[in-house]
Amino acid sequence: MKYTLILFFSLFSLQASAQAIQSSDAGLLTAEHETEFLRIHKDTKGRTIALQLANARHIPEQDAANDLVVDLISAAHIADKSYYENLNEFFKTYDVVLYELVAPEGTKVGENTDSKNKSLISSLQRGMQNALGLSFQFDEVDYLASNFVHTDISLTDFKQSMTDKGESFLSMFLKVWLVGMQ
Repeated sequence: MKYTLILFFSLFSLQASAQAIQSSDAGLLTAEHETEFLRIHKDTKGRTIALQLANARHIPEQDAANDLVVDLISAAHIADKSYYENLNEFFKTYDVVLYELVAPEGTKVGENTDSKNKSLISSLQRGMQNALGLSFQFDEVDYLASNFVHTDISLTDFKQSMTDKGESFLSMFLKVWLVGMQ
């Protein structure tokens, strides 16, 4: 039996397009880009035409006979509806999809949860969704699929972890923003 795991990690407030890139270098990985998980693809005139998100496959070297494979799949919080339709079809090919969501243990989006919560981050994402005429991840990804498993910490544990490290939501947001600006 093939055991395939997928970790579906989300990138903070990014727009993605499900349209195929029509370029001679689409899909080619150079040494310069081998560790990039996100890049902006531009046309010959320097105009942005796509946000490209990378996926990475990890296979244990020691136990090659075992069919264990871990794929890290990049996903965006806001994107074209077709992007999420493609992801939903892609996720059906996995035995297990482990997903991140700071929420109580066992949480599944859409089941006794309010995906339209009132957090600052969610409000920013919803604002971008509306302003750009895009779709929101929690509205489109089928988190109730039988192969989806919530694997993140609760908000209480997350807040305690931040307190233990001397962090706050604001300091964390600023760090993420600064990294994004670089």
